[in-house]
Amino acid sequence: MLATSGLLAACKTTVIPATPLLDSSQPFELVKQKATTIPAGGGSISLTLTDVKDSRCPSGTQCIWAGYAAVTVQLTDATATPQTVRIALLINDLPTYTRDSVSITLNQKPYWLRLLEVNPYPGTGSGQPTMAKLRLRPA
Repeated sequence: MLATSGLLAACKTTVIPATPLLDSSQPFELVKQKATTIPAGGGSISLTLTDVKDSRCPSGTQCIWAGYAAVTVQLTDATATPQTVRIALLINDLPTYTRDSVSITLNQKPYWLRLLEVNPYPGTGSGQPTMAKLRLRPA
């Protein structure tokens, strides 16, 4: 019984309240492999953080290369056609990833999706879920 309720909780979709998100361009967090629904363009968008690549220098160590954090996010709008975007922090030349932000069309309106941070930072927290903080703004 307990295992079943744990599985159901893992599949639960998070819904972010409509009011502050796009009006004030407030950042929001996505937890890896959990769908989140937000309002946008007169409809809603489902976002899922599907992959995280993190090669940043762990906290408390010295590295000759700072590394990078990169995420893959799947977005689905009212058309039900999934879009996949790849955004990276701290690097310009990661193939198939866009640095910092990406332009997308959702519910027939243009938006910018910007990656602000990836947590936990390497070496700072074990057991914490992998999360990405993003901001979605009308273009």
